[in-house]
Amino acid sequence: MEKLIIIITIFLLIFYLKKKNEIYKKDNEKNLEYYSYNSKINNWNPYLKVYYSMILLILCISTSNIFLSISVILIGGFITVILGKIPLKKYLKFLKIPMFFLIISIIAINLNFSREIAEGYFLRINNFFIYTTDKNIEKSIVLFFRSFGGISAMYLLTLSTPINEIILVMKKSKCPKVIVELMYLIYRFIFILTDTQREMRKSIESRLGFINYRTSLFSFGKIISNLLLISLKKAEMFYDSMESRGYIGEIKFLERDKEINKKVFIGMVLSIIYLIGICLVVR
Repeated sequence: MEKLIIIITIFLLIFYLKKKNEIYKKDNEKNLEYYSYNSKINNWNPYLKVYYSMILLILCISTSNIFLSISVILIGGFITVILGKIPLKKYLKFLKIPMFFLIISIIAINLNFSREIAEGYFLRINNFFIYTTDKNIEKSIVLFFRSFGGISAMYLLTLSTPINEIILVMKKSKCPKVIVELMYLIYRFIFILTDTQREMRKSIESRLGFINYRTSLFSFGKIISNLLLISLKKAEMFYDSMESRGYIGEIKFLERDKEINKKVFIGMVLSIIYLIGICLVVR
């Protein structure tokens, strides 16, 4: 309960410190899907990209090796930004949201409360102690880099491979049909939610709904309360439009053959061998 109060307090503090024009600015920026189509490595074979990203993810989350996690972060960033030509500023902006939740998790892991004298590093407020220990700090650092490495591996995939290619790879890999189609529909429903929220926000902005902090909180609550209902209506329209185009329970995508580049394949294999070597050598 105490940690939950801290998390809520931090969230409200960040919300307050942010300038309203930064939080509620008009969103004309391009999304993940735009960059996946325009990435310079979009022409790489999708099977290579999907399997390679999955291997990086599994290696990263299955070990507690910080050096491996840092290597995955650097490899993912290099391929996405340098080879894929995704703007560094935009790449870092995409990382903001997961980084925020990572920082909150680290704070929650490190902060402990006690009325007795505590070990490690502590702050005393009257007879109340807020403390952390070396073990908690070490655990949080490992968790941070493992999570960050997994995020880098996933961004490597999502910023270079359109969703239809990922779906095709999953189908060819014998993933259950229900899971594959649910994944695609959920992905599209996220965009419906995003578009609905953007339209509602612009409508409230035109009525000075974010003119100050108090009004902003009230408007934010209004958006949240109406978002699900309006999105469900739009999702029903989306399903009707699919049926009108011949949807009979199976979504089909246009498949384009992309040859396997030998240099790319060799580079991926060498990087995997390097990561496995780190696991074996550095413990």
